[in-house]
Amino acid sequence: MAVERKPGGTDDATPSPGAPAGHGERGVLRFLRLLVLGDSELRRSVYILLVLAILYTLYLAQGVLLPVFLSVFLSILLHPIVGLLTRLRVPHSLGAGIVVVALVAALGLGVYQLSTPAVEWLDRGSLLPEQITLKLEALRESIERARETTEALRQLTAIGDDGAALVVVDGPSLTEQVLGQARDTIFTLSIVVVMVFFLLAKGADTLNQVQASFIDAASRERWSRLMVDIRREISRYLLTITIINIVLGGCVSLAMWMIGMPSPLLWGAIAGIMNFMPYVGPTVTTLIIGTASMLTFGGWLTILLPPAAYLSLAILEGNFITPLIIGHRLTLNPITVFIFFLFWGWAWGVPGVLMAVPILAVLKITFSHIPQLKRYRVLLG
Repeated sequence: MAVERKPGGTDDATPSPGAPAGHGERGVLRFLRLLVLGDSELRRSVYILLVLAILYTLYLAQGVLLPVFLSVFLSILLHPIVGLLTRLRVPHSLGAGIVVVALVAALGLGVYQLSTPAVEWLDRGSLLPEQITLKLEALRESIERARETTEALRQLTAIGDDGAALVVVDGPSLTEQVLGQARDTIFTLSIVVVMVFFLLAKGADTLNQVQASFIDAASRERWSRLMVDIRREISRYLLTITIINIVLGGCVSLAMWMIGMPSPLLWGAIAGIMNFMPYVGPTVTTLIIGTASMLTFGGWLTILLPPAAYLSLAILEGNFITPLIIGHRLTLNPITVFIFFLFWGWAWGVPGVLMAVPILAVLKITFSHIPQLKRYRVLLG
C-alpha cells in the first residue's frame, strides 16, 4: 500500500515522543556532551569566552546593573532594621517603608548640610596654584612659568575682523561639571530608593518562590538555610563596616574642629565614605585634607597638622580596630583588592571603586559557605 506524501516530499505523520531528536537538537546535545565530557581545551575556551562575556556585560550594562547592585547592598544592610521593626509587631511592608523614608531623609539632610561647603571648597581649589607659589618661594619662578604656559594652552586667542584679540571662553569649571551630574545622580538614586523598598518588602517572598520553583523539595530546606546564613553574615559584615566608617567620620570631624579646620563635617563625611576603599581611600583623603589645609593655614606646622591627625586615626582604625572587630577570617588580600579596584573602576567608575571591596567581601563569604566553591576562596584573599 503506497504512502501518501505531501507535495514537499515529507510524510504526513508527526514523530512519536520516543522518536530520535532532529538534526539541530542532536547537534546541540552533541555539543553539550562534548563540552562536559570531551576535550578539556574546548571547555577551557568556552569558559574563557563566558568570562569575557560577563565582564563586557557588566561594562556595557552599567546603567542598569549599578542601581541593582547598589539596591541589593543597601537592602542587605537595612534588612536587620526591618527585622527588628517586624519583631516589634510593625507590619513588614510598613517597616520597609519607614526604613526607606528614614534613609532618604538622612541622605537629604546630609546633602543639604554638606553641598554648600563642598561647592565653596571646589571654588577655592582654583586658588591652589597661587597658594603653593606663595608658600614655596624657592620654586616660585618655575611654578609661575608653568602656570603661564598652562593658561596659554587653556585660552585660545583669535583675531577678529577689527583686529582686536578675541579670547575664547573657557569650558565649564569643576564646580559646574559636578553640578551638571546632579540630575543623573538624582535619577539613579530614585531608582535605587524604589528598588530598596521592594527588596525589603518583598525580597524574602520572591526568594522563597524562586527556591520552590527551581529547587527540589529534598534540597529546598538545606538551600534555604544556606541562603539565610549567607545573607546574615553579609549583613553583619556590611553593617559593621558601615558603623566603623561612621564612627571614623565622626572622630575625623571632631579632630578637624579641634584643630580649627573650616567645614569639619565635610571632612568627616569624606573620610567615612572614602574608607570603604582600603589603602586607596586613606591616601586620597589625606591628599584632600592636606590640600584644604594648605588653602586655609599659613605656617607649615599648622598645614601638616590636619592630614597628620586624619592619617593617625585612619592607621589606628585600619590596623587595630577593624581587624579586632571583624576578625582575620574576612581579611582581604591587598593584591586582590587592588585588582578589584582596577576592574570595577573600569566598569562603573567611582561608584564601582566604592563598591569593589564590599563586592569582594560578599563573594568571599558566599564562597566560604558553598562546598563546591570553597577552594576558590583563597583567590579572594
